[in-house]
Amino acid sequence: MTQYESTSGHVIAAKIGIGQSVSNSESGQASSLKKMYYPAVTYEYIVGDKTYQNNCFWEEDNQRRIQIAEQGKIEPLVAQYAEGDQVTVYYDPYKPNHSYLHTLPEVNFNKKLWAIGIGAIIFVGIALCVFFLLQS
Repeated sequence: MTQYESTSGHVIAAKIGIGQSVSNSESGQASSLKKMYYPAVTYEYIVGDKTYQNNCFWEEDNQRRIQIAEQGKIEPLVAQYAEGDQVTVYYDPYKPNHSYLHTLPEVNFNKKLWAIGIGAIIFVGIALCVFFLLQS
């Protein structure tokens, strides 16, 4: 996995983007379109002597556009950005046109859940060992 580097950039535009998601029925056929929202924050940054523009808000947007069903969840994210604002841009040093502004909060949350789960398993294992040692 590539270690992304950071550089300074600035916001060119910030708005709520609107897309569509296809819902599939149980038979696998497309049944309906659902309106989805995403932060459409366009930013510019320089790597070496070349200027780049991108609108990937989250790291995962480089592979697929992350969209959220509730507009109310996107509005506060977009409200944090205005034209001309300075931002930290994370970019792939091997493909500088691949960049993002944030990691997904859910990804960080999942890592914490894994750590808590592993910690709980270890705790229970130690508690059982102590219990059985005291019984013998």
